[in-house]
Amino acid sequence: FPTRRSSDLLAVADDRAVYRWQGGVRPEVETDLAVNDHLDWRVMRDAMADGIDRYDLVGAGVPRINEYKAKFNPTVRAYHAVERGTWPLPTLVDLYRRLA
Repeated sequence: FPTRRSSDLLAVADDRAVYRWQGGVRPEVETDLAVNDHLDWRVMRDAMADGIDRYDLVGAGVPRINEYKAKFNPTVRAYHAVERGTWPLPTLVDLYRRLA
């Protein structure tokens, strides 16, 4: 996959979307500047210039991250995870992962 690096943010792209894989910064000094917002916006602008109109911030299920993502007016998608289950469930989950 091609990658995009902007300061401390690494995003991976395919032909449909850019995925914010890792990154973000925590300034060492107090500032009113929303540094991560600017980094994300830069990656979004670069993607749009390349004809890609989807930006996936990745990382569902983490409340602090979800709160950050909400300000970008996202399209909400279902996210399901199986944590544990009785005997047949782990076997079915393993089979699903192998086929996916």
